[in-house]
Amino acid sequence: MESGNNLVPNYVKNKSKNYSKHLVEYFLLKIDHLYVLGLLLTISIFFFLYRGDEKLPQTYLIEILVLGIIGIVLCAGVGIHHWIKNRSREKDLTTVGNLDPKSDSIETYLKMSQFIITIIFLLAVVIICAIKLNKGNISKSLTYGIAFPSLFIFLFTLFVFIYSFYSVAERTYRVGIRRSVLGQVQTASQIRKT
Repeated sequence: MESGNNLVPNYVKNKSKNYSKHLVEYFLLKIDHLYVLGLLLTISIFFFLYRGDEKLPQTYLIEILVLGIIGIVLCAGVGIHHWIKNRSREKDLTTVGNLDPKSDSIETYLKMSQFIITIIFLLAVVIICAIKLNKGNISKSLTYGIAFPSLFIFLFTLFVFIYSFYSVAERTYRVGIRRSVLGQVQTASQIRKT
């Protein structure tokens, strides 16, 4: 009897650890999304402002360079962390019986493509800023070539942010309802037995 009583606290403890891992992953994803949204909007505004053959302020270039490097490291770290944790989450969902695994894969592909596109773009911006750091002048076509993609990637990241938020909320709600129903069925079956 004692071993049966220990099963319930261990089960609850394991589930609690599992949920806390998912919360950390979700928190990191949202921090990454917010940072990238702010950085992309800043880059697009900056390069729309200096779109002629003007000398770019060196301090701004240095700031974009540093913020871009931080963004690359953050995106790569969170992307790898999400990819690793997503594999364990997929295993958990197959045991729980996820109702719509297709929506999870769409969300995963959107997030991974957002990570990859953002890292490539920020790497290009960092390289351009490093090259132009000493020269200062930048052509109009290059400023538009940075500003427009930055704006489009900003909109794509915003879409992924909203879709991910909605998807996690919907998934949590459906799993909560399913567990509630299963709990009520188990309670009813135990009452019938007694």
